[in-house]
Amino acid sequence: MSFHRGFAGVLGGILLNMAFGGLYAFSALVPALEGSASLTRSDTGMMFALSTTCFMTGVWACGPLLKRWRASTIATGAGLGAAVGLLSCAWVQGAGVLIAGYSGIYGLSVGIGYALSLAALSKARMKWPGAAAGIVVASFAMGSVCWAQALGTGIASIGLSSTLVISALVVASLAGVAGQILKLVDSQDAPFAETSEHRAQGAQEKPPVRHAAISNGTLWLTFFSVASAGLTVIGQSLQLLNSDSVYFFLGLSVVAVTGGMNGFGRLLGGFMADRISPAVLLGAPLLLTVAGLGVLFARWNSGASYGAILIVALVYGWYSAIVPALVMKGTGQQEFSKVYGKIFTAWGLAGLIAPWFSGWVFSQRGSYDLALVALALLNLLALSVLLFELAKCSLTDTARPKQPA
Repeated sequence: MSFHRGFAGVLGGILLNMAFGGLYAFSALVPALEGSASLTRSDTGMMFALSTTCFMTGVWACGPLLKRWRASTIATGAGLGAAVGLLSCAWVQGAGVLIAGYSGIYGLSVGIGYALSLAALSKARMKWPGAAAGIVVASFAMGSVCWAQALGTGIASIGLSSTLVISALVVASLAGVAGQILKLVDSQDAPFAETSEHRAQGAQEKPPVRHAAISNGTLWLTFFSVASAGLTVIGQSLQLLNSDSVYFFLGLSVVAVTGGMNGFGRLLGGFMADRISPAVLLGAPLLLTVAGLGVLFARWNSGASYGAILIVALVYGWYSAIVPALVMKGTGQQEFSKVYGKIFTAWGLAGLIAPWFSGWVFSQRGSYDLALVALALLNLLALSVLLFELAKCSLTDTARPKQPA
């Protein structure tokens, strides 16, 4: 039965993230919004920034919601909320309604759905939580690719308003189906005897020490460091390359390939989370990020810069999977959403500060060099804190007297 619940958790999470991945396809809406709603590029930029802030708020809010309602109910409600947000944008395309509907209602609902897709995995008690988390978070990246294509085609064929109406119906339908699937995960909470049995076996289910050794504060700092570099490099990849390097790899733009590396990093990181220690899971990507930033700073040639951007995107995707996987391994199902919601604020803060800071540096100095150095130093600081904590834990374990067999 646990296999079926685990499969239901993964499938439900995939459907939720495919439904809500359209948040990252916002760029497909920008030309139409600027045309029909007379918005400026500053207005649309503010819309997306606010939507990511509401997304982070939704991730944090998922924990309290799960204390009151079942996962299946929240999934359906998040789908309906997202649909309401999109329908309001289709109805009135004024700046105020767009910000409230898209950034506020839609962004908040997407954040709840994203967090729920991972919380459902923690409820399912799977053997390989890292791999499951990698698959689920990768589906969010895949959803953004599908939505970008669908929105672009729809707007060109039937117009913005009709496209938003159809999108609302699709989102509500996919989330509704996900909610029905997640009922199997919810059924785990029903039998009291089964719950008691799991409590009795708590000693056997306790995560290994190597997963519990990383504190939430260190995990927050490492996530913030990698996300700051990843969001900056991904968001400004074209500007970090010369114009003749936009189509460097197999005729694909750096934006498309970077998105693919982000998704691949999520899959790879999730599968590796079940197989290697947190020291390697968290430490090696920090080193790779510093190396990638160093190559971008050196500006040896277009090929090296292109490769560095892809490495940073891969590492960012990797962290997007291993952070929830490590939280899942180190907490119980009741605490996962609360702990993950707090750690995820690292992503939200990175998204608000790092890209803006890098853009400001470029406007002041005419290059990203100072921003790249600052991001590299931040990742080195996170690596130092991580290594110090691991060394401290190692010394503590060595000094602790061994229990008789």
